Amino acid sequence: MSDDVGARVRWLADFCCQLDWEAAVAVACDRVEELDPGGGAPLLQQINDTLFVADRTDRNVVLLASAERARPLDPPLARAWELLALCTDDAATVINAVVAGALGVISSTDGDTREARARLRVWDGVASGKYAGNDFFEIASRFWRGEMQRIVADQADESRVVGGIPTCVEILAHDRWDSAMAWLRRETERQVAPLDLVVPQPQGNREQQAIQIAAVAETLFAQGRPWAGDLAIAWLAMLCNPRQPASFTAVLPQIAWMCEHHAVITNPDERRLLRDRLDVWWRAARGEWTNSDVSIFRIAAMEMQDRDYDREPADGDATVEPDPAAPAITDAPKVIVMSGKLADARGLPTAWQELRDQALPLVVCRDAAMVREQLRDEYPHAWREVGLLTQDLRDGQPVHARPTLLLGDPGSGKSRLVRRLGELIGGGMYVYRYDGAAAHDGTFAGSPKSWSTAQPSAPARAIVISRTANPIVFVDEIEKGGESNYNGNLWHAMAAFLERETAARYREIGLDAQLDLSHVVHIATANSVEKLPAPLRDRFRVIRIPSPSLQHLPALAAQVMSDMTAEDDERMCDAALADDELEIIGRAWERERFSMRKLQRLVAATLEARDACARRH
Repeated sequence: MSDDVGARVRWLADFCCQLDWEAAVAVACDRVEELDPGGGAPLLQQINDTLFVADRTDRNVVLLASAERARPLDPPLARAWELLALCTDDAATVINAVVAGALGVISSTDGDTREARARLRVWDGVASGKYAGNDFFEIASRFWRGEMQRIVADQADESRVVGGIPTCVEILAHDRWDSAMAWLRRETERQVAPLDLVVPQPQGNREQQAIQIAAVAETLFAQGRPWAGDLAIAWLAMLCNPRQPASFTAVLPQIAWMCEHHAVITNPDERRLLRDRLDVWWRAARGEWTNSDVSIFRIAAMEMQDRDYDREPADGDATVEPDPAAPAITDAPKVIVMSGKLADARGLPTAWQELRDQALPLVVCRDAAMVREQLRDEYPHAWREVGLLTQDLRDGQPVHARPTLLLGDPGSGKSRLVRRLGELIGGGMYVYRYDGAAAHDGTFAGSPKSWSTAQPSAPARAIVISRTANPIVFVDEIEKGGESNYNGNLWHAMAAFLERETAARYREIGLDAQLDLSHVVHIATANSVEKLPAPLRDRFRVIRIPSPSLQHLPALAAQVMSDMTAEDDERMCDAALADDELEIIGRAWERERFSMRKLQRLVAATLEARDACARRH
């Protein structure tokens, strides 16, 4: 952005920070005089004659005419006149449209325009009924600081590095109350530095500390953000007292849920340690230590001292280097999917006759860390979500994962994420895609052998195609399946496969044989889950895939170019996208609500435009 354009945009930001409507009019008139000395006199005279004496209709005619006159010469000034023409009782869509235009201009500069953006967010709040009054500028002067806090918190969210273990879960690992307090203070100061939150001191009167802790938790909950809620629960955990079992009620259900659904713990001993400590907290909540004079942290440490957990080597510990001559991981384990005694060979399709009593290999994950890190590189906006998706992978162990539903906006890259997961695991991992939008019956579970169109279930078909026992069965857009029960439907047909107990002894109606389908990995995608029946939702672990933002554009655009190179060798020599190309792509991508599908098209169009320009020159 040139210095002149930047200065004009910063002027608009300053204009939005005026204290009231009359002051803003004066600033806009001064701008007219500055840009057109003498030539703008007739307009200024008309403004002075009209704005403060005419009715609203005549006034708006003058203001909007001023905007049209200024638009070719100074677009920020035109935005200012449009803002002056707004009234607080205008339709919400009108207010939102004008405010969005001004925000778009202000956000394009490199300077600090947070106050102006906070004030314009108040204008949007007026449109939605959040704030009341007759003068946008005066209302914004009263309430912009609250909106500023939200902007600061939003920026903190965007740059936040999410840990693998929620704070309220990680605090369970401490052996003493004071060490947990010191750690939590440091963690809170690191995470909420932009909010200027004063955290309780580690020493002092416990009653006063309790009051301060409750105040901090309330402030964090008021932020309305998952990370702040996590911190708030951790602070409330500091108030848990074994002598008062009821004090555990406010935090234990939330900590248990976070431990189960949001803790990315790849070390099984660490996971077992945290779960065992959580179990001690539950026992305290049931009144087991009401006569104890030590903290729950100390009680948990004493309960764990006789249990055997692996630990990370400490400084000075002897370490054993891997032997380069050691044999590689043994051949993949195998299981029999179709037992001969449970499957009559007569009438079986040829492909299935070959699988009777045949041990099929289980695909083994060779490098779980590589899979996780590569996916995080390709999905920088879904750091934690990738961790959740891959947390069940273990080096040298057969690939296994709980039934998982990836939930996100259209175009957020969910389907590609499943495909890339299979590709990165490698070793013959097969992804069988089933189109949920085209499913209007129950044939996911197969069709009866007595029918002329008899066929086995989708998981069974994935096994016979891949010749492995644990392929990924991927149901895309599961929420779009037909809802009629006349011939069954997808949702009811899937339920039996998502329970390991029933899947291990599934009776295939298309083969009239019992199969072990318990090793199949089930992943689905959806844009929403409102239509899905509760029994099906309960069987899935739901992971919400967030949409990316502009800060992720360079990495994601580079990944799109890499994918294009893999499909078209002629793209191997393409230079990386330049800053001006990324800026243009970013503006268009923002209008498309950061859809990954649209980003692919925008990058392709940019490269085609670059090629066309090169040919002309």
